[in-house]
Amino acid sequence: MNKKTLIIGAVIVVAAIIVGYGVSQKNTTNLDVASVEEQALPITAQVSPVRWIDPTPAASFDIFKSTDIETAKEHYKSKKDAAKYYKVGTFVAGDYKGGNIIRVTIPGDMAGDYIYRFVNQSEKITLLTKHSTKFYTELQEDDYLDPTKFSIDTTTVLSDLLFPEKITYGPSNFSLEGTQHFETFFNERYKTSDLTLAFVDAKLGNVYMDVPDRKDAEGGIKQNGFYLKAPDGTLRTYSLDINFYDKNHSLPKITWNDGTANIAEYVSTDRGGCGSMNYVSVVYGVTKNDLVAIGKTSDGDIVYALKDQQSSLLKKLYTGSGYNPDGATKISYEKFAQSKPLFFWFDAFGRAIKFQKSAFIPPSECGKPVIYLYPEKTTNVSVRIAPKGGFTKTEPEYGNGWNVTATPESELTDTSTGKTYPYLFWEGRGGIYTTPEKGFVVAQQNVHNFLVEKLTALGLNQKEQADFIEFWEPRMTGAPYFFVTFLGNRAMDAIAPLTIVPKPDSVIRILMDFLPLQKPTAVEGYDIKTPARNGFTVVEWGGVLR
Repeated sequence: MNKKTLIIGAVIVVAAIIVGYGVSQKNTTNLDVASVEEQALPITAQVSPVRWIDPTPAASFDIFKSTDIETAKEHYKSKKDAAKYYKVGTFVAGDYKGGNIIRVTIPGDMAGDYIYRFVNQSEKITLLTKHSTKFYTELQEDDYLDPTKFSIDTTTVLSDLLFPEKITYGPSNFSLEGTQHFETFFNERYKTSDLTLAFVDAKLGNVYMDVPDRKDAEGGIKQNGFYLKAPDGTLRTYSLDINFYDKNHSLPKITWNDGTANIAEYVSTDRGGCGSMNYVSVVYGVTKNDLVAIGKTSDGDIVYALKDQQSSLLKKLYTGSGYNPDGATKISYEKFAQSKPLFFWFDAFGRAIKFQKSAFIPPSECGKPVIYLYPEKTTNVSVRIAPKGGFTKTEPEYGNGWNVTATPESELTDTSTGKTYPYLFWEGRGGIYTTPEKGFVVAQQNVHNFLVEKLTALGLNQKEQADFIEFWEPRMTGAPYFFVTFLGNRAMDAIAPLTIVPKPDSVIRILMDFLPLQKPTAVEGYDIKTPARNGFTVVEWGGVLR
């Protein structure tokens, strides 16, 4: 298996220290900022000034749980041993004066690193919750931290670590917007050479981008994002928001050369798993000499098609799918090539952005995620879920969300139609996604027993297991072996954020991904910690449908 970076629960992108923070405020940019939407994080306390330093390895301190349960002991110990501590600054005034800011990273089971910021003030340890574990506001069971070993500060905000969620550049036809993994996590595998200066913003300083035509440090696909450096060595990740492209409906606003308006859906990212593999699809090596103009965007920019109708890019897309948008019959290559299957647009940085017609993209999505609701008594429940790539199917009809009456046995009655369902069903595409490296290799004849074992460990009851196995086991055939991995709550919260009212006491979200293998392959496994099912419990399972 090729090594890849998992971009789910936490985006792990870059790296070491990027030179230029601080002095960049003295520079000016050739891109004027038209508007900046500030990050919606309330400042509830006056924060003392901080003297920031380049991240420096610091001594560890006692923040982890201890356990006498033999089966869990090694699991906790592995987290404790793998945690990394960095001193990133010192308070020079205020209640924390003299206290050091320590950034702690802890590897997650399946979804990248977790990040925390503590203050170590004369051996008194305080967790700054406003700048810790991005997807949660409370400590979770799988964080492995013991809140009796440190104080918790729920109000202090370090304003130096706040960045805009969206930046719009008036003279240009694009915006930058924070990704669902807005704060990226420091990871020593990446080097400053993986990034290059894109431009200098008059307010925010240096804005970096991935180095063109170079794979990331692990040999995986490039994310093609934009990055701002925070003074504690972390980065903020932004994606390109293209003004003429309505990404919610995958519809670029284009007038073709024959005067007709585009009505077809196109995708501006490279798809994989149940989401996208990057923030935008950049094709290096393609120049305007290789292209012919075929239309203009609503901003007046030219869009192009390939001159060479036998291009490998076209053939690869045709081989992968090439289906008739109006039916299931394979169309001829000639008809396919004439139907504008892909086009190119050059952004403000000279990058050739590839748009592929949705009708020709091989199917790959979050397959049959279903949501069970188990309130302690019959309750009216509102459910909202937002897969980053939208829905392809829902049941009952999603509309503006699901509103159901749920019994303790998860008998769900749609309040608008009166129809009853055992669970809520959806299919669609999530956020940025790459198949995780950690997982398990199982022989095809052992798939059933494997699923029973892992689903039990993941917390599914017998009915949920039976529903899961009924759907997925028949799809795990056709190869002698399979690589199988499971993503949990943090990853699913990034792929498809879920909001439920009233708030459940326990939430279990599981997404299975699997790949066929012709022979066993050595992979790194991981421990599964069975979650508790207390009070109002919500369970969701699904898989990557290819």
